[in-house]
Amino acid sequence: RNAESTIIRIKQWVISNISDDSQGNLYNYQVLYSQKQTNRTFLVYIIAFNWPFAILTML
Repeated sequence: RNAESTIIRIKQWVISNISDDSQGNLYNYQVLYSQKQTNRTFLVYIIAFNWPFAILTML
């Protein structure tokens, strides 16, 4: 339950902070996604790279 509300907040944060210069992070996202990281690592990735594409796959 806690994790779900956290994911929802992450979704809202990313959607409201979509970055224009996120092209270069597509490869990093693909690598991270293929490794099927936990939500914690996922959160760290979102904060570090500000790349909303990963969130869009979860909407």
